[in-house]
Amino acid sequence: MARLYGVCLGLLLFSAIIMSGIFAGNSAERIVLRAVVGLFGGIVIGTTAGWIGLSIVRDNIPAHGADSAKTPEEGEQGKTAQAASAKS
Repeated sequence: MARLYGVCLGLLLFSAIIMSGIFAGNSAERIVLRAVVGLFGGIVIGTTAGWIGLSIVRDNIPAHGADSAKTPEEGEQGKTAQAASAKS
């Protein structure tokens, strides 16, 4: 997730800088240099934001109870194993 955000933001900044440079009438060398710097800056910023978001989501998953996310099959298998151990 973090890498995806980094790539998306990097490409967004890259294209925005190229378009703004073309509309401003800058030289091609200046446009490309700024776009590449913006690409790597966007990757760093987007990856950082994605990493922060992912850590927030992972921290909140146990707070909402992982037991409620079990499927009925998992619950039945657990009951069957408990019943078998109780009979022994």
